[in-house]
Amino acid sequence: MNRKKLDLNVLSRELTRLPKVEAFKVKGGGTPTNPSVPTYLPSVVITPSPSIPGGNPDFPDDGGWESHGGGGNGPGNGDDTPPVYLPSVVVTPSPSAPSFPSFPDDGDIDNSPDGPGGDPGDNGDDPDEEGSPVSDPEGILANYEAKMAESKALLEGMLKAGGLPAETVAKINEYLAVINQTLALIVEMKTNDGPAYRIESGTPPDGSGAYTHRDQSTGEIVITTTDPNDIALLGHELYHISQLLSGDISFAPDGSVEGLSLDDEVEAFQFQHVLYYGILAGSTDLGGNPVQGGGYEVTPEDVLHYYPQYGDLPAHDEPASPGSPSPH
Repeated sequence: MNRKKLDLNVLSRELTRLPKVEAFKVKGGGTPTNPSVPTYLPSVVITPSPSIPGGNPDFPDDGGWESHGGGGNGPGNGDDTPPVYLPSVVVTPSPSAPSFPSFPDDGDIDNSPDGPGGDPGDNGDDPDEEGSPVSDPEGILANYEAKMAESKALLEGMLKAGGLPAETVAKINEYLAVINQTLALIVEMKTNDGPAYRIESGTPPDGSGAYTHRDQSTGEIVITTTDPNDIALLGHELYHISQLLSGDISFAPDGSVEGLSLDDEVEAFQFQHVLYYGILAGSTDLGGNPVQGGGYEVTPEDVLHYYPQYGDLPAHDEPASPGSPSPH
């Protein structure tokens, strides 16, 4: 079976002979009734394929079709004529289009290309998203989650590469455990059927760097932080959320916290400490001082030394009197 080769010169002449209406249709603009009104479809520019160093590529014949438009000896190719290399096709936006169209939001997707957190186009705050009772209007939690995932990938890559001393491997695993714990907590916050949450920036009334409280007007559990980019500080407050979810602490109907003890704050500070110092957490104390021999963990004495405001808390897990301060 004989085939005709594609003659670009003939194609070009035929296109120029088309009536004006047909020419508009080929370019993707206008309509037969009103060719002057563009539809803003992409225009298609056909240009000859540039020469390729070393000759045009020869793709292997799979025996059933011609990967380069002709030629070859496999069954189904029709003939043994030399291959015809098709021209390259360059798609460019129509120059007459003022902008690309913006599609309406279906109520569950943010079409904007510059959402402040998470994946491009996701602003991190879609109150209609099913199963996600977390309001994150500033993308603070989304940014935190992304950084945790990045750190996790880096640490796992180090372990996979191997060749690390056993002591370093142990430190990395400790750091990974905290990261995995906080990532799992975020998932639980987004899917739990308990209270709703809100993450926001602001100044806590007690002057601390961050605190967790309940908004009496909405019923939301709110984390307020002075520095949205302080991962360790936010991690401390997220640890208090885990204590709320486990029932270790709770909020009374009047908004005061119940069950908060110095032990709870020690755990939260240990969590924050590892997030801040990473694999150096064991060789650095809460005040940033080096610890000889490593193995450091936050103690109640350290918390009271650097944060004396926690002196009013009961030492251990026991019911706190109503009106206790919010965890921070």
